[in-house]
Amino acid sequence: MKPLKLKVSLRSLDIKKSLQALQLKKQGKAEQGAENEKSAAAAKKEQEKQEIKKAAKSKKAHKAKKKPVETAKITKKIKEIHIPKLSLKKKEEKPVKPIKTVFLYAGQGSQKVGMGKDFYDKYESYREVVDHAKLPFNWKKLMSEGPLEKLSQTEYTQPCMSLFAAGVTAVLKEKNILPDGVCGLSLGEYSALYAAGVFDVKTLIDLTAFRGKAMAEAAKGLSCSMSAILGMKSEDVEEACEAVQDKGFVTVANYNCLGQYVICGDEPAVAAAEAYLKEKGMRRAVRLNVSGPFHTKYMAPAGVALKKYFENLNFGKPKVPVAMNATGDFLKSGENIGELLTKQVQSSVKFESDLRKFLEAGAENFIEIGPGNALSGFLKKTAKAMGKEINVYKVETVEDLEELEKQEVFIA
Repeated sequence: MKPLKLKVSLRSLDIKKSLQALQLKKQGKAEQGAENEKSAAAAKKEQEKQEIKKAAKSKKAHKAKKKPVETAKITKKIKEIHIPKLSLKKKEEKPVKPIKTVFLYAGQGSQKVGMGKDFYDKYESYREVVDHAKLPFNWKKLMSEGPLEKLSQTEYTQPCMSLFAAGVTAVLKEKNILPDGVCGLSLGEYSALYAAGVFDVKTLIDLTAFRGKAMAEAAKGLSCSMSAILGMKSEDVEEACEAVQDKGFVTVANYNCLGQYVICGDEPAVAAAEAYLKEKGMRRAVRLNVSGPFHTKYMAPAGVALKKYFENLNFGKPKVPVAMNATGDFLKSGENIGELLTKQVQSSVKFESDLRKFLEAGAENFIEIGPGNALSGFLKKTAKAMGKEINVYKVETVEDLEELEKQEVFIA
């Protein structure tokens, strides 16, 4: 019976081993399955990652493809908007009316007793202008009867000369004789600005009356003279002024035309400059009938007063070109008229340069308005030096105006 027991034991052992093997096999399969699941999960995750990258790349490519289309649309819209081209080149001036006729207005030193009386008697247009003047003195009596000594005092000279100029300008306008450009010598510059439409007649008279008082105040206590030097070059006159400074102050106040320059300053220095220039070949010197050292540093107080006055004054835009004394050139856009007039009263008058500007611009007919013919003389000399042929007229009296009306160029 023992052998059977052994067989059963062996059989049980075999069954136990088989069960163990089966268990190990099942465990291996389980572990393999877990590993496979792990690998599958990793693969799926990698696949998702790749898909995300692919989607992002596709989106970027889509944007890049779409951008040129959007840019083209924007460019088209911009082209539809008018954008002015910018240029670094100097802006060209707009064409202006040709300058053919120029009015020239006389300054201090040319005043005369009786000026304007015949115009007042004959022309209503003259009376309409001058009768509105409100001055603290009897200007009608002073202009028609004098005395010349009083009329020559700057506080009287300036408003009276301006009244005469404004009245004559009104009569010329009535006759349809109009300027294409204007210019004046010193005080005459104010009448030129009036003729150009920069301010009205009331402003002209009020302003020149104020200027006269300011200049008279600045000249008080000074012993000064003005002298026109004939037959010398400007550099010779400037040299003389420098050479006699030990005698006092003297300078060139007016550059009128080639061969005629006005010096002004302390009497001893002016006399010394005249003597110096005589030795250099000066033709002659003519003392001027003025009452102060105009257009010199002595007029600085008047300049200060004018500057303050101009702060409350609105200047209009000139309707015709105006050549300015302070610059010797046409008034330019952006330039301040008040500043130029403030400078003018206390510095040299560049009238010769003003005349040259008009001659270079092609002006052919010039009408001097005011007593005397000094400006006509300056103009003729300047035109001759430049080789220009011009027509020069003057209006001081009614007779002058009647002669002017007969000229073919002014016949309507």
